[in-house]
Amino acid sequence: EDMHQRELKIYQQKVKHLLYEQQHNITTLKADAELALKLQQDEFSKREAELNRDKRALKQELKEQELAHAEMIRSLKLEQAKELTKLRQEFELAARELASKYEKKMKMLRDDLELRRKQEIHEIEERKNTHINEL
Repeated sequence: EDMHQRELKIYQQKVKHLLYEQQHNITTLKADAELALKLQQDEFSKREAELNRDKRALKQELKEQELAHAEMIRSLKLEQAKELTKLRQEFELAARELASKYEKKMKMLRDDLELRRKQEIHEIEERKNTHINEL
């Protein structure tokens, strides 16, 4: 029975030893897991900060591009307005020149017709006078 007691004690010591080892392994695994988790959190934080920086940089770039496009559009509209004003002035000048040209032609035609009318009246009066003299 003494032997049995010793065997029991040996088994109990082995079980205690195994429990200690198991507890030690669990503690080690927990520490490793916490370390891995901490490393992942640090990596995640770094990545998040990097992405936020990239996001801010992209927003700034987008804002600059929008401002550049707005400036370009304003410039193009201004250029277009100048060109339109220039074309309108050229058109108005051409229209005035054309009107002036046709006014001159009309005056010449009126003068010519007036001259013809006077000549015809003169001829009619001469024929009338000739006719009166003949009578």
